[in-house]
Amino acid sequence: MSFERIMGLEVINDEVYQQYRDHMMPILHTFGGSFGYDFTVNKVLKSKTEEVINRVFTIDFPSKEIMDSFLPILRISP
Repeated sequence: MSFERIMGLEVINDEVYQQYRDHMMPILHTFGGSFGYDFTVNKVLKSKTEEVINRVFTIDFPSKEIMDSFLPILRISP
């Protein structure tokens, strides 16, 4: 069974964001993870935050324990 984390953020420079993803891939792979879905969003109908979101993506992991060990690297609390 795999575990997936959904992420939302504001991308203001697509080129720099792609560089981030390219550099993040080897780190993610060391945890057995991968990027899953990746969407650009042009209209947010409901949000739990005041932050602007124009990109939504998922990160997939082989287990919850591995996912939980990766998230502190991103400074994200589950």
